[in-house]
Amino acid sequence: MKRRYRHLADAPTRVAASGSAYVDALFGPAVPALSDEDRSLAMTCLVSLAEHVVGRLSGHDGGPSPETILSTGLLQRIEGMPAIRNADMSAALVQRARQHRFGVPSSIGKIDETDASSRQVADPVQYMIDGSDHDLARRALRYAEARTARVDGEGQPILTLDDLAHQLVEPAIWAIAAALARVSSDTEPQPLVDRARLVVLDHDSARSAIARAAHLAARLAERDEVDGVLLRDTLDSGDVLLFSVLIAVESSLSTGTAWSLLFDVDADAAAILIASLDMSAATTDMLLGRIGALRTGTPLSVPDIEPADAVRLMSWWRLNPRFRNAAQDVSGA
Repeated sequence: MKRRYRHLADAPTRVAASGSAYVDALFGPAVPALSDEDRSLAMTCLVSLAEHVVGRLSGHDGGPSPETILSTGLLQRIEGMPAIRNADMSAALVQRARQHRFGVPSSIGKIDETDASSRQVADPVQYMIDGSDHDLARRALRYAEARTARVDGEGQPILTLDDLAHQLVEPAIWAIAAALARVSSDTEPQPLVDRARLVVLDHDSARSAIARAAHLAARLAERDEVDGVLLRDTLDSGDVLLFSVLIAVESSLSTGTAWSLLFDVDADAAAILIASLDMSAATTDMLLGRIGALRTGTPLSVPDIEPADAVRLMSWWRLNPRFRNAAQDVSGA
């Protein structure tokens, strides 16, 4: 394997390391590898998560306003707790922030109206809802509902418990419940503890946008409809979450690994992932241009890598993420 690409074997694993950097970026004085916009959006997501959990603990879904969360000192207490101030939670906050920032409909790449394959759909999900396949329409509608719920009335990103990985949910609930108990005027914590237990039991990742996107993508793959046109239209509509899930399905990667390779680590990793798909050279160039524009404003180039090396990298990336992380820890020990 060429020296330039050797480091990519641990590309998804290094997202865990970048997650550690995000802890400092979000909660520390320094802001390494994180723009002011991403940091601001990520903290907005944390406020929305606190608002969501406090609302559930209070017995209603609305929750207090963000202003109340901030004015009571609840957010400051939450920020310092290990359940929130850790690499995995920080990475989840940054990922949601970037999904929101990237989610602006794009005009990148002028469509050739003379090309029949250039048909452009403003919102592919709505197109599926309006289509004749009832199962696809049902899945698309469920995803559209979850997608809409990820943005508040002012256009700001929302992060809820169902959006979090399972291992993050219960610690976050108990941390926010404990912080709420400290700022509350109630002297008896047992009712709050009882409600927190119910919230833990109610968690259902199947309600999340990513789970519904995966359900939709599976049906599209069954129909052999995941092609360059759909991928382009999905990106251009601003739906980077669905785009990353479609890429995950087409490449047999986990959704988390696909997102990491596309938008979190080296541009070379994203380029190799896209180039590994069974698409035409023109489609590959088009997608690399759009992904690069989202990441840095500069189109990505087709990687100069031997096919056998790309296959080896893809095989490694398909392994269980926990195994990859552990293998990297062993090799670094």
